Amino acid sequence: MKRQVNGLLVATLITTGVLAMGPTPVTFAQAAAAVKAQQATDYQNHQYKTAIDYVLNKNVMWKYADGTFKPEVQMTQGQLLTSLVTVMQLKEKTPVEQLPVGHWAKDAYEKANKVGILAGVTIDPNKPLTKEEASLIVNNAWKPYRGGIWPGNTNYQHLQSRSILPRVWGQTGESPFVRAEGALVLEFLHVEYNGIVSGGKIADQFHASLKVENGFLLGTVPTSKDHIIYGTILLADDSIVYLKPGTKIKVKANIKAMVFTVALPKKAGLVTSYSYTELPKLTRVNMLLK
Repeated sequence: MKRQVNGLLVATLITTGVLAMGPTPVTFAQAAAAVKAQQATDYQNHQYKTAIDYVLNKNVMWKYADGTFKPEVQMTQGQLLTSLVTVMQLKEKTPVEQLPVGHWAKDAYEKANKVGILAGVTIDPNKPLTKEEASLIVNNAWKPYRGGIWPGNTNYQHLQSRSILPRVWGQTGESPFVRAEGALVLEFLHVEYNGIVSGGKIADQFHASLKVENGFLLGTVPTSKDHIIYGTILLADDSIVYLKPGTKIKVKANIKAMVFTVALPKKAGLVTSYSYTELPKLTRVNMLLK
């Protein structure tokens, strides 16, 4: 289908004289390259070009049939949900009766419904989203990882507070949510989601190494080339032991508190943080859900 579209575009350019001018004959490959270059200008100079390239390369968002991205077109509910389901690699489903069998978006909506993304959402795949409507969907998806929006914020304000969406003068939650903004949000979420998954594995590895033996807390701090790992142990005398990657822990078990944290060096930042406040019991609490 894409080849047919490109072929039609090349033929149109040739017949209108765009590619037929000049002393040198134009080959099909040259014409196709010219079409590709023309399509690239669709977002080539956009301020969110890097984000758009990222989501296209990760197959989180897609171009239209004519090869354009249309960065300033308002994103639809179905487009955002389909991308979120892809980012989160969702598999299980809960029925969505509002969409008939065979509907193009039914699979994505049922996967989203299983994990609560549709809470408070009026189902309409073709609905162009406002910033507040898009933010509600994103915050629903991220509630299991970040614990919901901060008190006193709208959904849109919450994304701004987390630096997922920038503050733009004159725009409100009722302003259109365009595809370029969708790319910006989805790039952040893709990086953060994968960081949360990999950071969680590191935290689990650390937790599994812990044990209390002969009055001492023992354990090993993992290492990682892709993550920043750090933490602290607050001892009974209020002195602090710093948890450094690759080190062994051996401290008296009468500890006041311990924190173990994993972060990404660039976007998304903190991805995992656990506190241990009942030592010598090895009970941990996910601080990102508080």
